[in-house]
Amino acid sequence: MIPEFTFFDNYSGALLITNEEDSPVFVNSAFIRLTGMDLHEVLAAFPKGFSNSGKEVIFQKNGENVIATSTVSEMSFSDKSKGKVYTFTDMSELDELKNRVKETGLIVV
Repeated sequence: MIPEFTFFDNYSGALLITNEEDSPVFVNSAFIRLTGMDLHEVLAAFPKGFSNSGKEVIFQKNGENVIATSTVSEMSFSDKSKGKVYTFTDMSELDELKNRVKETGLIVV
């Protein structure tokens, strides 16, 4: 693991980090749990970069579709190069949370 990314592996959200060419260089354990793909599989799936911010992304996991939304942030590495951090939210988990909130009688917009 790249030392400067150790912090990100402890983050509970699903992350994919890319280099200046937008090719994946790191995925954290939450990303692996969400998608079932490790970094090598991500490199095979997105060899020329991952540009999908703000869109729904469909991953195949155990033969089923996992729908997630993504957001992206620019970042600078310690060696002055740049990259991006993509975060993913599992839409089924978000829908489940909304349903739980509705059951409490609160209004969900």
